[in-house]
Amino acid sequence: MALSLRNPVAREWVAHQREKVKPWSEFLDFSSFRKPESPQELKRIFLKNVEVYHANYMVLTTLLLVYAIITSPLLLIAISLFFILMNLIEQKGPKIIGRDLPVHQQFALSAVVSGPLFFLASAGHALFWTLGASSFVIAIHALTRYQEPEATPPTETV
Repeated sequence: MALSLRNPVAREWVAHQREKVKPWSEFLDFSSFRKPESPQELKRIFLKNVEVYHANYMVLTTLLLVYAIITSPLLLIAISLFFILMNLIEQKGPKIIGRDLPVHQQFALSAVVSGPLFFLASAGHALFWTLGASSFVIAIHALTRYQEPEATPPTETV
């Protein structure tokens, strides 16, 4: 799957995150799930899991967002209209309706045109459903996936 990003910093960040994705067999290893013994262990496990599996959590959130978009045909139409308008603006150049418009005004125009469709398609609903569902799944995984404590190296005393 080729990902085309124009910004080299964004491209580098995406490549770096793709390298950090842990194998899904490790991520979903149900033998590693257990109830934490104490609140201190719960905090340690949660922070360690978020550190180790954050790239997997981003993939999971993206998949849930794609699911929310695909299951809403009107939202698909609204997003398509927005990107078609953005493409038309990019091809047309700075002149729209005989006037020179800066790029930020052109993008604002496309948002104003497609905005009512986003409202009718309940884009906010899809966004907050994704936020809630992914937060729930991430919290359950991060709180119950056991991580061995890191061995602290012995300190030398002088």
